[in-house]
Formats: sequence, structure tokens, C-alpha cells
Amino acid sequence: MNKALDWIEETDSPRFVWVHLMEPHGPYYAGLSEAWNNGLLETYQTFYIQGTNTRQELIESDRYSEFRHQLQKLYNSTNRVLDNSVVRLLSACSSDTKIYLTADHGEEFSDEWYGHSRPYDDCIKVPFYTNVDPTHDNISRHVEIASEILAQEGIKPPKDWKRAAEYSDDCSFIIHPSIHGYGQLFVGCRTPNYHYLQLRNPTDGRIESEELYQDDAFTNSKKDISEAEEKKTIELRQKVDAFIEDFEIEIDMYTSIGRGAEGNVDESVSARLEELGYID
Repeated sequence: MNKALDWIEETDSPRFVWVHLMEPHGPYYAGLSEAWNNGLLETYQTFYIQGTNTRQELIESDRYSEFRHQLQKLYNSTNRVLDNSVVRLLSACSSDTKIYLTADHGEEFSDEWYGHSRPYDDCIKVPFYTNVDPTHDNISRHVEIASEILAQEGIKPPKDWKRAAEYSDDCSFIIHPSIHGYGQLFVGCRTPNYHYLQLRNPTDGRIESEELYQDDAFTNSKKDISEAEEKKTIELRQKVDAFIEDFEIEIDMYTSIGRGAEGNVDESVSARLEELGYID
């Protein structure tokens, strides 16, 4: 945040700044004052337990409920820090600044789990705020925000940029690495009535398992109906396949970037990630 504020102060208009605030991301470091409010010992113990156990080991432990409760308190603390950071950023903006504020994902602390990998409302429905009138009525996906920014400046987006009108079936997609274990990929889509989930091999993209849940069965009985509802399973599988192909997603990049793999990220991408602060 300090870098962004310095840049805003030192740079003349026109200017564009993009800030990704990391406070609400695990392991939820909110600073000493918030740790004091939550209990220094409890905070240290939570970080230690989280750092010395796998997620599956934590879930299977006798103290998981207590751990998850403390973890959620720390998450709430990071959001208070986030609020203060946003106030600082907005205070530095001039009155004619066009502002777009959203989250890349939510977080869940429910159903014997924590994190942001599964297609719950807590994870996939996020706020979007702007101080300008949108050029179209339905901004419902992250991929549309970039198009909206260009449209506000009178710039025509590239033809291959997708907008809401091209996805009228109300199907939300999710892709995330290592949901069940390292080296695996979790892919899915959600409609108003179904949750469709895949576990893929990141090396060749092969589907290793798939599950289908109806309505709130995903959060309650967990009854997999993929075999009983074969037609719906095939339909949603095809939607996921089309999503991956449409956005030219490289399946293996989710397990290679940041894990020491070589040859998967070119120099320009590495330089940009370093500039944004993601890598050293």
C-alpha cells in the first residue's frame, strides 16, 4: 500500500494504479495490535498449528473446531486492517478518480473445512463497487471488469474478451490447485440448481474423478448424484471443458508456478510478477 500511495503522489495524470491487498489471505497476519486483541498466545498457537500440519491433518484432529474458530477470528482481524488500507487509498484519490473495488475470492469456515477453493457462495460471490455508472447493466464476472474499464475510457475491448451477455446460463466456474492434495487440480462449475466438481491431473488434464450435487445437498447430505444424473453430469462436464478451452487455461500452470518448476514462465511474465510484488 505504501508503494501505491507514493506512486500516486509522485505521478501526474493520466495514471492507472492496480492494488492487490494481501491482508485477508492466509495465514491471516493482521499485525501485533490485532494479535494482542485476539490473544498473543492463542494467535501464536494458531499460526504454529497451521504451519506444522497439512490441512487434512488439521481437519481430522480433535482440536480442529477450536482451531478453525480462532482462525476465523484472525481472518476477521485482517479484514479490519484491510478496511483501514482501503480508507488510506481512497483518501489519496482525487475527486475525479474512477474507482473499481472487488475481491478475487471469498473465504469459508464451514462444513469441516476452511479456505476459498470450493464453489460456495462464501467463496465465489464477492462485492463489486465503483463510483462510475457502468456502460452495461450486468457486471457479474471478474473478466468483465477490464472490459468495463476500457469502455469507460472509450476504448473498444479486444474481440476475444468475454462479457456477461455471452454467458447467460448463470453458470459460475472455479479452478484451483491442490484442493485434495498437492499436485492435483480442482475444477468445477455451479448453476442455480447444481454443483459439478472435478479433480484433474495437472500433467495431462485428465479427469480423475467427478461429482455432482443438487441444490443444498452439497452442504448437507453430500450425496453424489453424478451416476444417477448422467445426462446433467455430461452437460456440466462439457461446460467446464468449454470454459477451459475458451480461456486458453494451461492446466499445469496452477501447480508449476511458484513451485520451483522451470520453463513454464517466460521472462516477461516473471518480470511483471516481480514488479507486482508476487515474487522476489
